[in-house]
Amino acid sequence: MTISFSAPPINEVIVGKTFEPQTRLLVPYYGRFWELIQNDFPGCEHAQLLLDPGTEPHFDRTTGAILPRVWFVSADKTRLLQVQSDRFHCNWRQTDGTQPYARFETIYAEYKKYAELFQTFLLGQLKAELVTRRCEVSYINVFRRGREWNDWSDLQRLFKDVRLPPKVEGGDIRGAYLQLEYGMPNDAGKLTVSIASAKMTAGGDVIRMELTASSSKPEPHADWEHDWFQVAHKAIVESFCDLTTDVMQQTIWKRET
Repeated sequence: MTISFSAPPINEVIVGKTFEPQTRLLVPYYGRFWELIQNDFPGCEHAQLLLDPGTEPHFDRTTGAILPRVWFVSADKTRLLQVQSDRFHCNWRQTDGTQPYARFETIYAEYKKYAELFQTFLLGQLKAELVTRRCEVSYINVFRRGREWNDWSDLQRLFKDVRLPPKVEGGDIRGAYLQLEYGMPNDAGKLTVSIASAKMTAGGDVIRMELTASSSKPEPHADWEHDWFQVAHKAIVESFCDLTTDVMQQTIWKRET
């Protein structure tokens, strides 16, 4: 049975993949691709490059210019496509806290639609195939002070099996940071969980919980990518429930199943 919540604390969901670098994907091609999707994503922004540890940016072989990362943004700013010479991601995000959560099936369907369009575009423009290196799903949850918690000593109300003294010799708790890494079923990859204190743009204190599923090496059969995304989603949701308390799930986030 699929686990769901009617009032989840989700702030952002990211679905995407990393692929073999397309070093011929120069700036003009981003503009041509934008022409295909501009009705759905009328905004366009440059963004900081995403790099795996130990890697360097990709360059234009002729000029030495760094190849960019570009965001294509929907009119309401809740959806965006991220395109880089070795990455393609689809995001749904909260912008003012009032948008209803877009379910995973909707976000994944949008990712699949535009990823296939991007592949068709590359074939037509550059005769290039996307060779997947890694698939990823990330869920970013935000626990707001005054809603899920009031004081740092409330961590044990949020997370199961957390037993921390609210005060030590140096004083009270002022923040938190924890990172955990788990394996996924059937060696499908890894699940990274990070929990950290943060501040919202408006200045409010929050606890940010990010769960990221990353695939192992892709398998050659045609349905592998689709099947992996379903496994990743299930692993993230079930891990969220394993790590957070039943009280929060039932009373604040309104667990339905």
